[in-house]
Amino acid sequence: MRLRFVPSALLLAALCANFSSAAVPLAPPLSVDQLDMEATVAISNGAAAPTDLPTLISVLSLNDQASDKRWEGGAALPGKPLGTVQYRFAFKTPVTVGSLLVFGGPRAAALLKPDAPYPGDPTNPDHWMPLAFPRRQTSGRTVTLEQPVATRAVLLTDEKSRGRSYLEGLRIWTDRLHNVTPQGIAYAEREYYKPSANFSSPFTYHAALVTKGDSRGWVSAGKDTEGLVTVPAISDVAPTWFMLTWDEPQTLRGLWLDGNLQTYEIDHFIGADSVNPRAGIDAEWQKLSTFERLDKRGTWIEFAPTKTRGIRLRITKVADGAIA
Repeated sequence: MRLRFVPSALLLAALCANFSSAAVPLAPPLSVDQLDMEATVAISNGAAAPTDLPTLISVLSLNDQASDKRWEGGAALPGKPLGTVQYRFAFKTPVTVGSLLVFGGPRAAALLKPDAPYPGDPTNPDHWMPLAFPRRQTSGRTVTLEQPVATRAVLLTDEKSRGRSYLEGLRIWTDRLHNVTPQGIAYAEREYYKPSANFSSPFTYHAALVTKGDSRGWVSAGKDTEGLVTVPAISDVAPTWFMLTWDEPQTLRGLWLDGNLQTYEIDHFIGADSVNPRAGIDAEWQKLSTFERLDKRGTWIEFAPTKTRGIRLRITKVADGAIA
C-alpha cells in the first residue's frame, strides 16, 4: 500500500506481488558498480547532461543512509518553454525489471529493447519498449510488466511546458509488484470537512480520495469556522484509523506511506468472505506481528506475503497532533 499526506493529507498505495525468488522484494536489484555514469544522462533541448553519483544513489535508493537528493533535468529559460526532458539510466550489465515505481515529474517510461544498440537513442522509438502507467495514481506511479524483462537502460520522459523538470526517485524491482490501492475501497474513522474561507469553496477530504489518486488525499481533522481543531490529539488513548478493502483477496507484501504518521499498528482482515471488512468486528482483524520499516522518501513497510481483503492502520501518533 501507499499512504501520502499533502501536507497532512493521506494518500495510500498498496503493493501486491507475484513473487519470484528475490530475498528482499522491496530492495532494488542494483549496485553502484552496475551504473554506467557516462551513459546515464538527462536530455533537454537536445543536450545531454550527466549527474553526480550521490544523486543517482539517492534517486535509485541504493543506500538507505544516503541523503535525499533529486535529479533536476532542466529548467525553462525566460520566455521560452522547457519542452520534453528525458532521463536515461544506463547499466553496465542487464538488470531484470518486473515492475518499477517513479516519483517526480516523468509520466512515461520505457525499457531498452534487447536488440537495440546500447545505450539507446532517446529520440528513436524503435530502441525502446514503452510501459503504460495505470490510471488513478499520484506522485508515486507503479507499472508492472507482464513478465520480467532484462534490460540495460530505462528511459523516463517528462513533458513540461514550463518551469523545471525533476526526478525524485526511481525504484526498480525484479518482482512483479502491483499498486492495488486504485482497486480498493477506502474508509476512515473521520474525514475533515474544510469550510469555505477567503472565497474558496468548502471541501471534504474523503478517504476515497486515496483510491481515486487525488493528490489532496485524506485528512482526518482540521480547523473549523472558528479556527479551532475540536478533536483530541491522536494518541494511544484516542487513536484513529484508516482502512482499505477489496472485493477479492489480495496478496500484499508491503506498504508505502507518505505522510505524517509516526506510530501505528497494521491489521489485516481475517473474517469470512461474506463479510465486508468495514463491518468486521475486532476478532476478525489480526495484527501484523512483524514488519520491516524504512523512513526514506516516505515510509516503506515490508512484511511476509499476506492474503487478505482488508488492511487497517490504527494510528496512535502523528506529527501534527490531532490531524492525520
